[in-house]
Amino acid sequence: MYAPPSVSCCFHLAGKSAFHSTPGVDIVSTLPGGVYGLDTGTSMSAPFVTGVAAPLKVANPSWDWRAIKNQILAGGDAVPALANTVTGRRLNAYGALTCSNSVVGSRLLPNVATTSGAVGAPVTLAYLSINCGQPNGPVSVQTSSGGTVNLVDDGTGADQAGGDGTFTPTYTNFDFGQVLVPQLAADLTGDGKADLVELSAVTGSFHVTPATVGPSLQVSLVTTPIVGSSGNAQVSLAVASSSGTTVQLAASDPAISIPASAKIPAGSVS
Repeated sequence: MYAPPSVSCCFHLAGKSAFHSTPGVDIVSTLPGGVYGLDTGTSMSAPFVTGVAAPLKVANPSWDWRAIKNQILAGGDAVPALANTVTGRRLNAYGALTCSNSVVGSRLLPNVATTSGAVGAPVTLAYLSINCGQPNGPVSVQTSSGGTVNLVDDGTGADQAGGDGTFTPTYTNFDFGQVLVPQLAADLTGDGKADLVELSAVTGSFHVTPATVGPSLQVSLVTTPIVGSSGNAQVSLAVASSSGTTVQLAASDPAISIPASAKIPAGSVS
């Protein structure tokens, strides 16, 4: 059996240089004019992958493109020199046909080690996680602030195809705008309790993962000073919701009585 030389060249894609290693340098091919010659490029690599995909489909007629793709990726030979590829593996037809408990995990997006985004700008995350032909989840990542973002492979939102082994959420940093933070406490009413006094405002931000429950937020939102036994508070959103938003409320001081929740109507920010 002829074994094509394992040659990894310089076919550059965004981020890592290639998804998988396949022969593609100095490959004998048909050329214009009805002649044969040597050529180099991803077009020379594609027939090798097709030659592996075809017997996989014959052997497993019920498999779709997702299972076949993942079986090819996970069934390759792990080669340390191919660390600059997404899988770190070289195409292997026998390995793809006989793949068993072969786990591949690799970050796809962002294609740089560290990334950040402006407030309100979405940052798309994507991670390949497969075990032979099947997705290998759940997958989560941790932010620099210590929060956890759960990635999904369900074909919704930024995830392009459900069940393909690529786990993706959309992560957005929302700005709460001017959050009024009391900076001084003094007994203004003579009741023996400290009253919070607003002096200035600072800008705050909060990380939100759509369609999941976010972390607890402990802030003081005061619009008018609390004098005596009553006062007013306002909760505001940076972005209006089309379906309305319910905010759970709790007082840190048991002497303060506030509603258990506040409903912000659809289309409104407060």
